[in-house]
Amino acid sequence: MGGGSIGTRHIRNLLRMRPTVEIGVYDPGLSSSPVQDENVHLVMGPDVQGKWDAVLICSPTSYHYGHMSWAISKSIPCFVEKPICLPGQVDLSRNDFLAAWSDSIPVMVGYNLYFHPWFQEVKRIVTGGKLGRVVAYAGEFSHYLPYWRGDRDSYSRHRAQGGGVLLDCIQDLDLMLELGGPWNADTGATIRSSRVGDITEDSEDIALVELRSPSLKSGMLRLDYLGHRRIRSIKVIGTLGTLLWRSERHAPSGEDSETLSYYRNSLVTTRSGESVPLIASSYVDELRAFLHWVEGGAAPVLPNPFRALDLLKERAGLW
Repeated sequence: MGGGSIGTRHIRNLLRMRPTVEIGVYDPGLSSSPVQDENVHLVMGPDVQGKWDAVLICSPTSYHYGHMSWAISKSIPCFVEKPICLPGQVDLSRNDFLAAWSDSIPVMVGYNLYFHPWFQEVKRIVTGGKLGRVVAYAGEFSHYLPYWRGDRDSYSRHRAQGGGVLLDCIQDLDLMLELGGPWNADTGATIRSSRVGDITEDSEDIALVELRSPSLKSGMLRLDYLGHRRIRSIKVIGTLGTLLWRSERHAPSGEDSETLSYYRNSLVTTRSGESVPLIASSYVDELRAFLHWVEGGAAPVLPNPFRALDLLKERAGLW
């Protein structure tokens, strides 16, 4: 469901993994298949052509809950792109999600960065004690919206459609919660956001999230749609060292770099790579995990898909 950029990426990955699979694409905005392959075709509605083995929900955020609810009602395993729903739909969505799990219907939310090999390395270092006692976290995601979503009238530009940098970048918030938890509504969170540019209609294009956990660790995350050079970074500060994961890309020029650095006193250890293939591998690995589950394997171990939404609903004041 949904044949935009992320839907197209999943279709191509699926064809590489399962070359003979039949893929129906439901997207009322398309007049032709987004991928030219004999096994990929448009369908006029989700109920057309009988029961599907699985559904990938890649539609705009405002449709996620309705599409997921439909799939669960048909007992069809579903993969839902992030976020799982709008903040105002959290309670309804959580009920359906838990009902699906109790009925052994696979439902997975697409937080691909959990499958990123370098994020997994960050988690191992943080939990393994190499940094000593962790005292602070800082994160950033900056990307120029027209480079990211194209010049078309993207849903990201409209709050009612699930747009805005807080929901679009909810995965970055969830990474902070994963590394710095446990967080909850009683331990401190401040979210400030606004529209300062002219590339959205009414959705926020910049946001700052400040967090504090019971163990007095502080976290800060900055998000925006405005930076002409895409930057994603996470810095973890401990009593014995500092860890910095940083990705930079400038789409028009093709510049692309990714680094993971560990600093301790005068010592620096750095790994370098390119962000595009590393990100691409995370999408492949998350889809492989979902297919493994659908085909009878174990469910992947993933975080609560509602914790960042609960925080936004409680503190952002936008919905």
